[in-house]
Amino acid sequence: MNSSQTNIKNLGMVFAVSASLFLAATPSHALIVNLTPIDFSNGGGTIDTAPFDSGINTISGSEGFDNYFNSTYLLLGADNGDTNISDSPASGDSVAFTGNTFEISSTDATNGVTFAFDWAFQGTESGVQDEFFISFINTTLTQSFDVFNKESPGYGEGTESLFLTNLTPGDYELEITLNEAGGRNDDGNTAAGFDNITVSSVPFEFSPSVGLIMMGGIFAFSRYAKSRKVKQELENI
Repeated sequence: MNSSQTNIKNLGMVFAVSASLFLAATPSHALIVNLTPIDFSNGGGTIDTAPFDSGINTISGSEGFDNYFNSTYLLLGADNGDTNISDSPASGDSVAFTGNTFEISSTDATNGVTFAFDWAFQGTESGVQDEFFISFINTTLTQSFDVFNKESPGYGEGTESLFLTNLTPGDYELEITLNEAGGRNDDGNTAAGFDNITVSSVPFEFSPSVGLIMMGGIFAFSRYAKSRKVKQELENI
């Protein structure tokens, strides 16, 4: 091996080791919160923990969620034992909130937080506009951030993954509200279900200097590998 090839190889090794040291020294922080239906408390109205084979999940059309959920889910606006959505009287506001808080650090607030969940929204309401909305509540600073809402007649279901960059550091509760605008005396009824609720952040800070070092290492090693291949081909001639 000649001196130039040796220098390239050694340079690549230096880049790789340096990148590893930079990554090891980079402050790491990972926020991972997985919320299940039993993590929510009743803040008013009608909320329940419903199995996937409950009547409301298995019925299609305006009376159910058409088998959208395949595990136990959080149900607002109806009871687990109801055969369909119409069986439950309209409850005005049904509010579910997390009993325990989770922390969003200054790093999380700066880099952004990913909020993901599955939802289903159905009902028989036609005279007024019902809706559900989801809020992050900063209990440290008494701030509320509305992050998602869906209004009737926009019924259906979906999977959401939201990247939130407007949150402030502090301890948080997650709050889900189903607002049946007609109130308790309304003839129609709506219900909303939620599952696979997660809050997560970037696991580490990736700085430009680390990226340059890693790219330098990759380039140096690729140069070395290419020169080795050319040398071997010449020796085989």
